[in-house]
Amino acid sequence: MRRQQQSVGPRSGPPSRRLKRVALAAGNYVNVADGVSLTLHRLVEGLERRGIDVAVVAPGGDHPDLRRAPQMIPVPSVGLPIQRGYRLALGLNGKTVDAIDRFDPQVVHVATPDLAGWMTARYARRRELPLVGTYHTNFAAYLRYWGRVPSVFTSLVWELTRRFYRGFDEVYVPTHSFGEELVSRGVLRDYAVLERGVDRQQFHPRYRSSRWRRSHGIAADELVVLFCARIVWEKGLRTLVRAMNWLNHRGPPHRCVIVGDGDQKDWLEKQLPHAIFTGFLTGRDLANAYASADLFVYPSTTDTFGNVTLEAMASGLPVVGARAPGTRTLVEDGRSGVLVEPDNSRALAEAASRLLTNGGRRRHLGAGALRRARHFRWPEIVGRFADDLEDVLSRAGPLTPDRAQ
Repeated sequence: MRRQQQSVGPRSGPPSRRLKRVALAAGNYVNVADGVSLTLHRLVEGLERRGIDVAVVAPGGDHPDLRRAPQMIPVPSVGLPIQRGYRLALGLNGKTVDAIDRFDPQVVHVATPDLAGWMTARYARRRELPLVGTYHTNFAAYLRYWGRVPSVFTSLVWELTRRFYRGFDEVYVPTHSFGEELVSRGVLRDYAVLERGVDRQQFHPRYRSSRWRRSHGIAADELVVLFCARIVWEKGLRTLVRAMNWLNHRGPPHRCVIVGDGDQKDWLEKQLPHAIFTGFLTGRDLANAYASADLFVYPSTTDTFGNVTLEAMASGLPVVGARAPGTRTLVEDGRSGVLVEPDNSRALAEAASRLLTNGGRRRHLGAGALRRARHFRWPEIVGRFADDLEDVLSRAGPLTPDRAQ
């Protein structure tokens, strides 16, 4: 039976065993600060605060904004030429397997369906350990942005995804809408929802800053349209360019601000010469950027959740976004933003134009976005995830004496 509650939580059954050790296999943990790695850091830190040790099995790296886990087990990897900063895990070698054995996990959590993920899942099955997965990235949807890819490759990705998740004790998806898509494609028969949270101490309307605006040449009375994401094709850059150029020529006066970095940044700068590019931001600078804008536009159709959308909403911004699985779960059309058909740049631009010219409506939707963001709290989400892992452990059958301690 499919689990339809809004977030994970324990199910009825035998009393939970004490969970002490979890092994997490991830393709990116300390290489690139994206939505997936930041989410995994939140989960690991939350489990550690509950006294649960986590060994992270992942490629090595040293990103300045990502903390290495107390227990890192490196896997062999190579750099990806089409995704700067990312690395492809090549699987588990003997040293990696020995390190996992010494850690002696009670539950194995796989976050990436790469070669190391496949081998870690096989490791769990061979040792009869509970196996869970978190689904983060819609790789099949990415293919359409990576050039002229024959449809047979998309079909192959879905088939490999189906095979990968067979036999998992639990698979967590970020939203019901994406979970239903995976069910319809035969990837999953059952799923649990593990939402993402937002740090409302970091992202808040109080960080609106006239100083930040002046530093980027933005006048006090100018309206700002913000886009924030990794600047890569799969974020809907072509739709964004068409919409922003339409808005620049026909819409009300405004400034377009692009926050982020990525392989297509040079291309985007050439396509939007009128826009302000801040580069990659973190901390208070990022909070200032969100809160100092007036409207958030997000054309991406590939996000399974959309952390940046939630950060914008927590900053009090109404969202104009694509009616896609991630965004349509977060944004209530007409209450916290406006949803338009995917890949429709004209609709995106016209919706943004209407909100720029109607201050009352814009502020009303911004207030709705702020209320909506208050439902996504990391402590409760991580707490329910930890409880659910203990429930999975309890349903796994008797443990050997050394693992029952």
